[in-house]
Amino acid sequence: MKDLKFLELCLLSQNERSAFRINFSSPKTILLAGNGFGKSAIIKSLYDTLGAQPHKIDNSWKSARVISLLRFQYAGSDYAALKNGENFTIFDGDLNVLISTSHVTKELSPYYADLFDFRLTLADKKDKIRTPPPSYLFAPYYVDQDESWQKPWSAFVNMKMFTNPGKVLSEYHSGLRPNAYYEAKAERDRQKAEMAPIETERRAVDQAMRRLEESMPVTPISTDLRAFENETERLVREAEALHRKQSQYRAELASLSEERSLWQDHVNVVQVSLGELDALFHESLEADRDVECPMCGQHYDNHIADRFEIASDKGDLVQALHDGKQKLAMLDEKISIHRKGIIGLQTEIDTVQQTLSTHKERITLRDVVVAEGRNQAQQVFLKRLSDLDSDIGTGQREIAAQEQKMKDADSRKRKEEIKRFFGQTLQTYTQMLDVRMPESRRDLLTGLQIGRGSEGPRARAAYYYAFLQTTRQYGSSAFCPIVIDAPNQQGQDKGHLDQILRFLIDEAPKNTQVIVGTEAAPDSIQAQIEDIANQKNKVLDEECFGDVSQYLAPYLQQAVL
Repeated sequence: MKDLKFLELCLLSQNERSAFRINFSSPKTILLAGNGFGKSAIIKSLYDTLGAQPHKIDNSWKSARVISLLRFQYAGSDYAALKNGENFTIFDGDLNVLISTSHVTKELSPYYADLFDFRLTLADKKDKIRTPPPSYLFAPYYVDQDESWQKPWSAFVNMKMFTNPGKVLSEYHSGLRPNAYYEAKAERDRQKAEMAPIETERRAVDQAMRRLEESMPVTPISTDLRAFENETERLVREAEALHRKQSQYRAELASLSEERSLWQDHVNVVQVSLGELDALFHESLEADRDVECPMCGQHYDNHIADRFEIASDKGDLVQALHDGKQKLAMLDEKISIHRKGIIGLQTEIDTVQQTLSTHKERITLRDVVVAEGRNQAQQVFLKRLSDLDSDIGTGQREIAAQEQKMKDADSRKRKEEIKRFFGQTLQTYTQMLDVRMPESRRDLLTGLQIGRGSEGPRARAAYYYAFLQTTRQYGSSAFCPIVIDAPNQQGQDKGHLDQILRFLIDEAPKNTQVIVGTEAAPDSIQAQIEDIANQKNKVLDEECFGDVSQYLAPYLQQAVL
């Protein structure tokens, strides 16, 4: 991770003939002044110069038409950013213009993305993939006095141009989804965008070919003897396969019909048996209890148990009849399906036979010409479909490869490690700042809404620094200066205010530049204190105008060449 350092800020108003200049050579700087002396205006100018618009730039500042120049260092090289009106110009250390534009999102943002290795890409409300504005790069590093002490991820005015910015930014800057994820995502989205017209053309060509086949359904006659022979052989093979399938269907139908015949006989026998059994049962009911045998004259009892046996036999026969009829119904359904299959196969066979017959009949010159034209058109379509399918296949493989890279960069193990680091750091910082921290909130990277009264701002300070320590450890884009405006929020007592200020200076990530704007600083704090109080409600000084104007002259001249 490479560091961005602010070196110097110059402000110049031609309208008011006044200026301001401040050096940030110290790694830790406190801008000291009471309310109304312009601390916030100076701090906001840092980001306004870079194209990230802060909240509440007042009308008097706008009417002064302030020109701002911010010199900065990144990865060992010096740069300067100049804002003049709505135009932004970036210079290298030799005063060469690297980019000059009035289009922040369209041109300046992509330039910063390359310069600062900021690879986050998002879909806007029109589903267009874009590099977000500079405010998304600086979002974790700037705590403004207007919004940030109440709600994280809200230091700039255009933070809602994409959906759910807090979640997206916390995932990106913390390293949950690093550059590797968004680089793969950008390449995947580029591939999808390139494939869209190819897939559209493929559908159009396929539709055109189908219409051609529908308008001329008979297979064309080719003047190419080899092609004619190949086509004939293909049709013959297709006809033979259909005949074999038809024979199989007929054999299966015959077997089903034979099985049905056997079951029909079974049902008939059962029905006859039921009739005979009913007659016997009724006869037994009508007979006397004492029955004489007509052959031998012997007398027998007409016992009720015998009549029950007859009834029981009838029940078995009724069940057998039910089973038989069910089997017949099932066989009838199978036979119907097979007959439909045979009819369908016969239709296909007739089509193939009709196509083959065109090869045997006498052919006119018109037939040959029409067939050859259709043949040529079909070959063109087939060739184009083959090329398009190849391109689509290549694109799909590339998309799959990029999605695998996204999955690798979005691993659960890495996420758990990052959240654990953040949670442990946050717990340490909340204890240092006398903040009660619910156990269940220690891994909430998107932001904390805890603490009432004076405890709330201390909780925010703990959250911001825990997040920045996580960014330093796991982030993948440029690590920017930490700029904090007005930490004295919600009436901090002197003890807690000194505690917050020392915390912001002492607990910043290693080798990080820190700039804090405050009304008072504790004794012996380890930072360069810049007393910027000049005149109430007036940041710029007439006495500085000449020197700053002369200093900015070559930048202004170079920007308009």
